Amino acid sequence: MKKTALLLLFIYSTFCVWSQSDSETINVTLFKGPDPLVDYPVQIILDLDSDDWGSDLLEVRTDQRGKVQIPLLPEYTSDTAICIPSLDQNPGKNFCMSIDYARPSGVELILAGSIQHSIRESLVSWLAISDAEYYKVEAYDLDEEFYKQENGGLFLFSNTRQHESYEIQRLKSLGNGVNEDSRVFTFQGTDTEFILPPNIIQNQRLAILISAYNKNDILLAQSPGFSPQQNNALGEDSIRFEFKIYGRDNSDVNFDIVSKNEDGEFEILEQFNTGTNPYLQIEKKSEWPQDVWINLYAHGYRSDGSRIRRNIKLNKLWGKTIRLNMQVNFTISLNEEGITWSKVHFADHYTVSVYRYKEAKRTRYIPLLVEYDVVDDRNEPFSTLTLANFRNLVELDSVVYEETLEDITEWSWPSELPRLNHYAVVVKSYSDDGMLTGLSLMKPWPLKTPTLSWDSNNYNKEAAAVSLNGIMMELHKTNSDTLPIYPLAHSKYESLRDRALGQDWGIHNEADLLNNLEGLKDGGTSSSMQNILSILKDESEGPLWKKALDEDFSLKQMRRLQSVLYHREFYDDRLLHAWDWGRATYLIRWGYSLGYISEDEAWKQLFQFQKMIQDEYKSWIDFGQSYVLGRYFWSLSYNTAAEKAQDAWDAFLVQFEKENSPWTGPWIDNDPQINVELWDLDSLLSLESEEEIFEWALDAEKKLNSYPDELESLLSNAPSGWDKHPQIVQMILESYERNQDHKGLIEFVSPYLESFPEYYPFYQILARVQEESSGIEEALHDLNQMDALSRESPENCYLKGRLLYLLKEPEEAIKFLRIAGAEENSDNWYHNNALYITGLIYVDNEDWGTACNLFADLNKRLPENPIYQYYYAVSLLLGSDPDYILIRNLLTDAEESGEVNVPSWIWARVETEYLENEIRVF
Repeated sequence: MKKTALLLLFIYSTFCVWSQSDSETINVTLFKGPDPLVDYPVQIILDLDSDDWGSDLLEVRTDQRGKVQIPLLPEYTSDTAICIPSLDQNPGKNFCMSIDYARPSGVELILAGSIQHSIRESLVSWLAISDAEYYKVEAYDLDEEFYKQENGGLFLFSNTRQHESYEIQRLKSLGNGVNEDSRVFTFQGTDTEFILPPNIIQNQRLAILISAYNKNDILLAQSPGFSPQQNNALGEDSIRFEFKIYGRDNSDVNFDIVSKNEDGEFEILEQFNTGTNPYLQIEKKSEWPQDVWINLYAHGYRSDGSRIRRNIKLNKLWGKTIRLNMQVNFTISLNEEGITWSKVHFADHYTVSVYRYKEAKRTRYIPLLVEYDVVDDRNEPFSTLTLANFRNLVELDSVVYEETLEDITEWSWPSELPRLNHYAVVVKSYSDDGMLTGLSLMKPWPLKTPTLSWDSNNYNKEAAAVSLNGIMMELHKTNSDTLPIYPLAHSKYESLRDRALGQDWGIHNEADLLNNLEGLKDGGTSSSMQNILSILKDESEGPLWKKALDEDFSLKQMRRLQSVLYHREFYDDRLLHAWDWGRATYLIRWGYSLGYISEDEAWKQLFQFQKMIQDEYKSWIDFGQSYVLGRYFWSLSYNTAAEKAQDAWDAFLVQFEKENSPWTGPWIDNDPQINVELWDLDSLLSLESEEEIFEWALDAEKKLNSYPDELESLLSNAPSGWDKHPQIVQMILESYERNQDHKGLIEFVSPYLESFPEYYPFYQILARVQEESSGIEEALHDLNQMDALSRESPENCYLKGRLLYLLKEPEEAIKFLRIAGAEENSDNWYHNNALYITGLIYVDNEDWGTACNLFADLNKRLPENPIYQYYYAVSLLLGSDPDYILIRNLLTDAEESGEVNVPSWIWARVETEYLENEIRVF
């Protein structure tokens, strides 16, 4: 970028400071106010007109007197320039002059600081400047052409030691449209606030300057020129951009307004430059498409040398101000103990932030180095909407650990933070006023996951515990020598968190994980196996399907029952703890990898399950075969058993082929393994005819759930003998019901009522259908058939009680509803419904006290249910001891739900009684 235009940013004079100056050097003297500016950089740029002038930059620094001598070298040309950085380190406001122009007499400059100001309506206020004796507030009337171009004036950060020419030079810095005669008013005083006169506020072309002077009338600091109407709302087709870098005003900013072409690529509509201002206001043009973006070039480069860019969509931002703070990126170096980095320019302090990746892209990430906010009032505090683009990788609001360091460029990993393999580390640098000035690359830490060593000749408890889920690790291609599930740069953490644990297991935190582990100790698949063994050991008379019905077996459980029945030599009488407890060890590692439990808790849980497994099984082979059997038994419910069993068996055998595998070593301590004969897996996977029937039934059930119209086609291809199993017939009946084919269902079920007269689910299904097609009495007749079967179950009692209530037989209904609504049935779906209908019966009988107790109980169980709220309120209102505040709250909540319309007479009574009660209390 050409820098010659920046000469106007500084007012300077060139005169002979040292008459005896050596012609081979140029003398530069810098002051800050009246004091020498010590150890301040002075830059020599070999070719100011070069687009890459920064690569040829030399720098020297002033001495204790604020002076520096610059030697004249042969390579200097007429394009070589001397540049003095502005006090606020804004590159756009550097003072640059040709070395030829400075050569005769040297340069003496006074650098002025900036005054931070704010304006609300007519009140202008600013921060006090150290050593300021007084302040000036001046307003200049700008001509219309200049105002449209510059919109309020330029920044001023220096003046000359020639005080007699100071005023003229300072006015020239504002532009050609300003002169001494254009000054509208001057205010001088010691206060740091000033109320603008009404006539000033209404003038849209004024530039106001605030200046601070010492007792010798030397300028110390000055504000940028600003308009008294700068806080007025922008037009609906305007946007104002304000730029900072390192938390300081940034001028000479290039940006583009772009749109997307048909290929989704950005194309430039118009290019802009802020010039010597740190802001620019643009107007939306009629030829621009609706969707446009600002394309901003950040102060950083990608690995291919291209500039990092930031795009912000503007569609909903017209009429607002976008404030952008740009930073530099810097690199952090990681080691085993922590991180280090180089000092960042203008940094007052650093913050080290540790996040967890929300996705699995555990990689370095180059930040986009722009944060921004969108405001209507530019005096609002800066509140960033984005921190680079890290939000795509981490949850910025869920920082795991954060520490602020004062002027330190190294950080040690805290002992209280476990060394997991999914942390993202970012270092941010801030200025003394809290603005972000730099942002490091995001890096994963620790550098590598600690591995567990193993010697097959010696027992290692930790390695053996991790290897208990070796079969599953092999199936999922996860690591077997670390406590975390995946190595550092793996890509499955998001699916692990959201699906594997979140969706499949309902695990979202430590409590969920520990509850699941507790359930696997005695429950899980083993509890299903326990029920099957109890049926098979039952020597009482009756068909197998009836015994399964007494245990409420589903179709899936019936498939498992068939497997155990025909392959008893594999199952024996032992439960499937290998599968449940092996999965528990995997859950522990999953939970630890996601940070749900600490490392200590993970080992504690692993060792508990390891001890249980070692007590029940004889060797790695014994445990592994039982694990495969458990996976086969579990997957029978999903009709994928053979495939899953074969995969698990192959993974089981691989464990003994791995070098230094714990499976080839001792089972417990250093005791040798007990030899166990390998099974014939093919024998387990070969199906008897009855098993094939249930395989067909499970497949048919799955298809009918998605394609109910396929019922007749499936029945035409059904294997012979399927209708000898009432559980399969029930599945077909439920398909008829979902299709609302009531006539077809009634015709289909008739012969099976005779074949299986004790299979009560047929009557429940028939009752539901009869209620819709033939009426309540027919439905009740079907339910009464169950009485002869001695099947007066609580569920059936609810169904009968509900029908009797609809038939307006409340006394009979309440007998059955009391059974269904008993406390021992509180975990069943019909329990609350039974209490609700019972409450309605008492409301009809105007037994307000009993009704109130019932609905109070229901409201306690389900406090958000508007129906329960309404009837609880009504029974309270009409009872003997109404609580009008509670009644009003209940009715209000019920009505606000939109599901209840409270009658006007109830509201009238409530309000009347409430007011009378308040008067009595008063």
